[in-house]
Amino acid sequence: MPAASVKATNTATNVEYPTISNEAGVYVLPQLVPGPYKITVSKEGFKTLVQSNLTLRIGDRLSQNFTLEPGEVQTTVDVTASAVVLTTDDSTYSTTLDNSMITALPQLSRSTLDLTRVTPAVQGLGPRKAGEGGADYDVAIAGTSYSGTAITVDGTMVQDAEINSTNRAIPSPDAVGEFKVQTGVLTADVGRYSGGVISISTQSGTNDYHGRLFYYGRNHNLNSNSWNNNALGVEKQPFHQNNYGLAVGGPLSIPKVYKGKDKTFFFFAWEAERYSSSSLKTASVPTPDEKRGDFSKSIINEQNGQPVYARIFDMFDGTTDSQGNFVHPEYAGAVIPQGKQVALWPYYASLWPDANHAPDANTSAQNNYYALVSLRRPSDRESFRLDHNFNDRHRLQARVSHYRANNIDPAPFQLATGQSSYDNDWQFGLNYTWTPSSTSVFEMRLGGSVAKLATNLGTYGDGSIDTDQWPFDPVLFSSGQRFSKHVPPGLQAGYYTPVGGGFFDQFTNHIYNANFAYSKVWNRHTLKAGYQHYYSLSIENGGDLSGAVALYTGGGSNQFWDNNDGLTGHPLAEIMLGSSSFYQWGNFLISPYNQGQSAFLMDDWKVNTKLTVQLGLRSVSLWNDF
Repeated sequence: MPAASVKATNTATNVEYPTISNEAGVYVLPQLVPGPYKITVSKEGFKTLVQSNLTLRIGDRLSQNFTLEPGEVQTTVDVTASAVVLTTDDSTYSTTLDNSMITALPQLSRSTLDLTRVTPAVQGLGPRKAGEGGADYDVAIAGTSYSGTAITVDGTMVQDAEINSTNRAIPSPDAVGEFKVQTGVLTADVGRYSGGVISISTQSGTNDYHGRLFYYGRNHNLNSNSWNNNALGVEKQPFHQNNYGLAVGGPLSIPKVYKGKDKTFFFFAWEAERYSSSSLKTASVPTPDEKRGDFSKSIINEQNGQPVYARIFDMFDGTTDSQGNFVHPEYAGAVIPQGKQVALWPYYASLWPDANHAPDANTSAQNNYYALVSLRRPSDRESFRLDHNFNDRHRLQARVSHYRANNIDPAPFQLATGQSSYDNDWQFGLNYTWTPSSTSVFEMRLGGSVAKLATNLGTYGDGSIDTDQWPFDPVLFSSGQRFSKHVPPGLQAGYYTPVGGGFFDQFTNHIYNANFAYSKVWNRHTLKAGYQHYYSLSIENGGDLSGAVALYTGGGSNQFWDNNDGLTGHPLAEIMLGSSSFYQWGNFLISPYNQGQSAFLMDDWKVNTKLTVQLGLRSVSLWNDF
């Protein structure tokens, strides 16, 4: 029926979306946001029809047909029973979780994307290509690679194109209105996927003020001791995990200044996690005898059920025996005289503390140092959304999300290897809809994200240490890339806990995208054309605090230089005698970028009330500089 007035009203916000059916009796309302609706259909000479209890989910392409009865316009026919809405205009397979389901599901991680794993076809971490690094929230859909999954928040892509890493400022579960997991053959306006698409729609405010407070708590009083602690004779350690937050939304109103009911709405959510845990760390440190050069009591292997004690040979001297083997001379009693020890050794030997625990069985120094450290992981997450309806033709939605977290994993002793990181991520999006006529709609989506991750691995050093006074070979620092003279180059020797060394890495990832689309209803066809542009830039800056990542043993303390059978020699002896090697990361600054553009044209052809044919064409071009 042509020229029928069709009006969709969001019953939560009272915002109206009017249109008029065209000459073929077809109407389209592509600018609706997810939520509860009622549809009012009227035409002169016919009774007004009101269809209530309709719910629009994220990504839905719903078809709702009406039959008007002759009568007065003032006569209203109310259909109040829940309507069965058929998605006849969509051939994809999808699963949707709304806010009530999302917030009701028990979840310690408080991660929105973790909840996708309760939906069919999602397999968690997907198969990876060789050499690909990891990224948070890697999920695979329908058996494809994790890089084949696209993730959007309010229509904005939140992944880079290099390793498909997802920006971690994903809104918290309380800030999510719903999300949908789609797979199959999607329409031409959806790109950058091979397995499926995860679409997240944030929560919007309504005409009523609503709020929510929550708290989840765990602590050691509710836990039993761990199996490992019991085995090592360690008592139950302190543990605390506190998650708390709030969410509030409603009309944006300023007393005596602005009244936003039916027009402007906000929604804000914040949550925090405060995690701390005392944990036992074990380390392996040289014995006092080994620090002096006496390896006669050092167990290096086991043979026929008996320990094998070290025998030390001089790698810088030797003779050829009657069988043609080059044999090193052996140090008597596995003791290296002080005169043979390099001048650098006492400096490194002092970095290890003395053992405070008996070593593992059948070893002389493995896990002979115990330390209780405090792991800490504080984090905060905020999200704010604003919806404003200028009038029936112009509507605006804006969103910003933020996530920051510290992860502190201390070393078992000061000059050993610890790790800390600081993560600071932002997302933002701006959606604008213009309806110039009842048969045309223009949509613009601008969005982006910035993720900054700073990681430190190793030691922060000791102010009392001045490596300029250590007798290093000058070639070690010849690159001029040392950041701190208080951090000695890392030393790694066999199973002993490494000492010294420090590496830092600062990774900043920018993602920006713009989407434009124009829809036009023409007879039984709904035509849509669009253009999308994507740009990502990764900046990585890192280096070695000490100027060299690590010193390694150089070998040669075993009996036969070409046959290290593990029955002679000792890694600390090689360092002590000056047989070592080193490598450097160097300092680096890289900034690869990736960008792409795509255009699409699609047609939803409503052949009749029971058949819709979807036609689409999409063109994509990509270029990068890695």
